[in-house]
Amino acid sequence: LKQRAAALAKQVDDAEKKCEVKTKEAAAERAKASKAETAAVAATSALDAEKSALRAIEAEVEKQRAQLEAAQRGAAAAASSVGAMSKDRDEKLGKAEAEIVALQARLDATAADAAAA
Repeated sequence: LKQRAAALAKQVDDAEKKCEVKTKEAAAERAKASKAETAAVAATSALDAEKSALRAIEAEVEKQRAQLEAAQRGAAAAASSVGAMSKDRDEKLGKAEAEIVALQARLDATAADAAAA
């Protein structure tokens, strides 16, 4: 009976040692999991910050695109205005040249009349 009790006591001691080892292993695993969770939270925060920065960059790109489009519309309007002014100037120049030709013809006719008289 004493041998049986000693054997059972040894089994209990062995089981307690195994339990302690398993408890330490579980604690180590919990610590690893906690570190992994902390790293995941930090990575998520960094990702959120990157997304926010990207949204700010996208907003700036849109703002600059809108400014570029406005500048292009302004340039097109200016080119149209310059074209209209150039056409108007050409028309006025054509009229002036026609008046000069008509005046020259009148001058020539007056000179011919004077020479005939």
